[in-house]
Amino acid sequence: LIQLLRYQSKGRARRLVRRLASPRRLVLSCIGIGLAIFWLGNAALSILFRQSADPAVLQKWLPLGLALYGLWHLVKVAYRRPEQAIEWTKAERENLGMAPFSRGQLLTYRFVTVLGASVLKAGCFTVLMLPDLRLAAAGFCGALLALLFLELWRTTVETCAFEVRSSTYRMIRVGVLGSIAVVSLATIWIAVCNRDQFQPDNVSASLAVFVHLAKSAEMLQHTWLGALMVSPFKLFGNIILAEHVSTTLLARLAIALAAVMGMGGLAVLSDRHFLTNRDRSARRQYDQHEAHDGSLTPEGQSKRRAIHATPKSGWQALAWRQTLGLCEYWPSVVIALVAPTVLSLLPAFIYQDPVVTM
Repeated sequence: LIQLLRYQSKGRARRLVRRLASPRRLVLSCIGIGLAIFWLGNAALSILFRQSADPAVLQKWLPLGLALYGLWHLVKVAYRRPEQAIEWTKAERENLGMAPFSRGQLLTYRFVTVLGASVLKAGCFTVLMLPDLRLAAAGFCGALLALLFLELWRTTVETCAFEVRSSTYRMIRVGVLGSIAVVSLATIWIAVCNRDQFQPDNVSASLAVFVHLAKSAEMLQHTWLGALMVSPFKLFGNIILAEHVSTTLLARLAIALAAVMGMGGLAVLSDRHFLTNRDRSARRQYDQHEAHDGSLTPEGQSKRRAIHATPKSGWQALAWRQTLGLCEYWPSVVIALVAPTVLSLLPAFIYQDPVVTM
């Protein structure tokens, strides 16, 4: 597995260099590199010269953001049932599926890839939060442990959702959607009850509505259910915002590491349970599809229409390939485009003067 990871890293680097040096992509590569340098320079300047945030505000919003990220994985699983217990890419299925690896070795491979991605994300988080962190090393360690905990939580949730029966999964979906509806109604109720605190003087009225709703949602964490959801992530927030090295910080790091290892053990146990019920689940899916239409198509697999005239070369083939990928991964594309769209429209909501907005 170590040799495979090393070969994969070399292959990715070689493929990237070959693509960047391709004559057809050289111009686009130069433009992309120039834009990346410009964006990184702008981001570095904005990080170095911005004011540091209030530690009390960060202490309040960091655990809440981590809890919402964990809930997002639960909502995503409730929205769409996983097609497999552990998510594998097509290349990984081809490289690992026929290799003489045990299930434990495959889980080790998955955990190593998760660790590499979490290290990169934690590094980016630390760089972005440099003006707000008193101890950069503690911020990096806290962010890394929090991301590992959330990724292992995602793996456990997806494995459990794949194992359960269809009726149980429908009950889980109804429960998650019902909980979201209750939280939304509670947020609106709190916002209406505290409408006297609504002050749209400093910002535009449209943005003030969102700010008021966000503050109303933040008040939900003071309830017993909100405190129960946010309390595990307060530990990671305290590590990230630590001001100096102390025995308290070391104890919190040890507890956070134990929590990550416990979540990893829970992921392993859920995967073992999946292995014991894999044959039964496969038989149940076969019976369901046979009773439905006699098809042996795997559950959740997208059905495409048969296309007889497919472009073979040129820009039409490239457009055809991108269109197929867009149709298959359209939820991810939409989610990826939401953040830049909202950020680009913020000036229209923040400033009331149209001249300043332009």
